[in-house]
Amino acid sequence: MYRHARRDSIEKKISEYLRRCGASVLFIDDAGAPDLLVGYNNFSIMLEIKMPKGKLTTAQVAFFNTFKGAAYVVRSIHEAKLILKHYAKFNVPKLVEQQDSTGLAQTPETTVVTGTDVPL
Repeated sequence: MYRHARRDSIEKKISEYLRRCGASVLFIDDAGAPDLLVGYNNFSIMLEIKMPKGKLTTAQVAFFNTFKGAAYVVRSIHEAKLILKHYAKFNVPKLVEQQDSTGLAQTPETTVVTGTDVPL
C-alpha cells in the first residue's frame, strides 16, 4: 500500500505530463521492472520513477544491469522532459502497418517531431 501512495504522488504527475506531450503510458507492476512503459515518437522507453532521494531495490539494480533497451530512473517532471526531448530528435517511422476502417493495411505516415515540440 505504501508504494501506491508514493505512486500516486509522483508517478501520476509524471505520467500526466508524458501524456500531455503525446506519449502513451502503461503502468507496470512486476517486481524489479521499471514503473512505466512509455511510447514516444515510435520509441519504447522504460522509466523507473523514484522520489528525489529514493534508491533502487536489488531487483531493480539487476534489471538495469541486464536490460538491453532504453530504461531510465526519473525523479522529476524536468528529468522526464529531458528524456522526451532526447527522443524527439529522431525521425523514426512506425514499423507496424496501420489499418483503415475496412481492415485494409495502409502505408504508415511518418510524423516528424522535433525537440521544440515538447512543452517546456
